[in-house]
Amino acid sequence: SSSSLQKNSLFEIEATGCISECGKGPNLRVVVKDEETKSTIFTGVKDADDCAEVLTSFCNFSVPPLLIAACNIMKRSDQSTFIDDKEKLLNSVIHALEKDKTEDKYLKALSLCYAKRADVRTASTPQNLLGALDDSRKAVALDPDNGMVWRILAEVEELSGNLDQAMVALSKRALVEPEFRAKSENEIQRIRHSKRLP
Repeated sequence: SSSSLQKNSLFEIEATGCISECGKGPNLRVVVKDEETKSTIFTGVKDADDCAEVLTSFCNFSVPPLLIAACNIMKRSDQSTFIDDKEKLLNSVIHALEKDKTEDKYLKALSLCYAKRADVRTASTPQNLLGALDDSRKAVALDPDNGMVWRILAEVEELSGNLDQAMVALSKRALVEPEFRAKSENEIQRIRHSKRLP
């Protein structure tokens, strides 16, 4: 995704994986667009600290420490096998980021964290669908250009029985992530079909 670097420049970051099994991954491709476009692949970028170091050295961009901490805690949540632990970790990130939610630099991270917590809440027993709906709606309000948050909202709306809203969310995902248009359209057709069943 693209993010503002300075007033007149942009950078893009893409996780490239390690398709050739180079043994040096995970890899990160950074494109800086200013007077001339530069593209470089960095290897061994394992966590937010490594990514911040790349951005500092290659883009002359200083990543706020709170964002680095938030990313590292979200990673710990992803790696945890216990739903309660996942939610507690995400709660701590949300609490910290909400204090500064007027800061644009934290909005995408806060949106991602809400989306992750929505996902966790649908996986809990019993499901916390009201909390998941609230989280996923906050996520899309903060970062409407992120297809992943629209996908999670669609899933939560469908689980909650809000099939029309689920199809709207899938349509939004198709708009912001054209590469997933066919998948989104298939999901919309599946939901339409399920609405016709007795």
